[in-house]
Amino acid sequence: MLLQRVMGHVRAQNWVAVAIDFVIVVLGVFIGIQLGNWNESRAEASLERDFLENIVVDLQADAQNLQSGIDMAEINVRAAYYTLDRAGLAPAATIALPVNVATFPTGQVGMAAPAEMSDEDKQHLWALSVVRMYPGQNSTAFDTLMATGRLDLVRDHDFVAKLQAYRAQWEDVEAAQNTTFRSFRNQAVFVGQKQGLSPFIEMPEEEFLALVRDTPELAGTLRTMMEFSILHGQVLQSTRQTTLDLLHSLGAEEAP
Repeated sequence: MLLQRVMGHVRAQNWVAVAIDFVIVVLGVFIGIQLGNWNESRAEASLERDFLENIVVDLQADAQNLQSGIDMAEINVRAAYYTLDRAGLAPAATIALPVNVATFPTGQVGMAAPAEMSDEDKQHLWALSVVRMYPGQNSTAFDTLMATGRLDLVRDHDFVAKLQAYRAQWEDVEAAQNTTFRSFRNQAVFVGQKQGLSPFIEMPEEEFLALVRDTPELAGTLRTMMEFSILHGQVLQSTRQTTLDLLHSLGAEEAP
């Protein structure tokens, strides 16, 4: 219809009308392209918003899991410290690392005397010393975006870099848990089994203290477990702080 009208204006040599028709065509094409771009931008903004909302959910779950791991490490330290102290085997005051790392900038970690144990806990000192929790990252949203190759949806490139660094930090945490912390826990369980101890055994306090006092291997195992529980807790604490920083940058709270 428009083409017929243009041809009619050309045959009539009505150049003003031809020019108007040309402008109408150009404007129509331009507006169509702009509307398409606008719709595409809206769609991508919606995808970005959905992704960031899912990232918040994952980060909140991470914060909760990490706090549970920190709490468990503190229980482990408290039980082992109490046992060694009551058995007359003074625990070390500090843990000194051979090199300085980001998690331990001074190369040393102090070991303050923990709070008193409850009467119930005193009957489960071995269990509270060796039962562990190893948090894992909730990375569903990030992994999904990486799999689709659409990391460019997030316009804040600094945040993307922080998210990638966070993923790498978690990989280090999980590697340390799998290769170091779990290994020492497994060895501790084996040592306990040789003394008739299971990970969830209930034993009167004085009987357990006497066993630790008279069994150097068991005492050494408790020392090792306590020291690595402190290191594990520090690693989890550092990772949790990164989690909270990311949540803060998204304007989100720690808990949903």
